[in-house]
This record gives sequence, C-alpha cells and structure tokens, in this order.
Amino acid sequence: MPHARREASVTDTPAPYIAVAFLSALFLLVAGLQAEGLLW
Repeated sequence: MPHARREASVTDTPAPYIAVAFLSALFLLVAGLQAEGLLW
C-alpha cells in the first residue's frame, strides 16, 4: 500500500507538465515572431 501511495504522489507532481507547457509556449512564441519577420 505505501508503495502505491508513493507512486500516486509522484504522478500528481505538476512540475513536468509545467515545463512542457512552458517550452511549448516558448516555441510557439518564437515561431510566431519568425513568421512576422521580427527575428530574422
């Protein structure tokens, strides 16, 4: 039981999802700026 509980707590950690969302937003921002011709 304690082992399963520990896995659940690890699964509930939102850090990886926040990192993925941040990287995705950053990529879209860079792609948008490139499309507008503001970077190069």
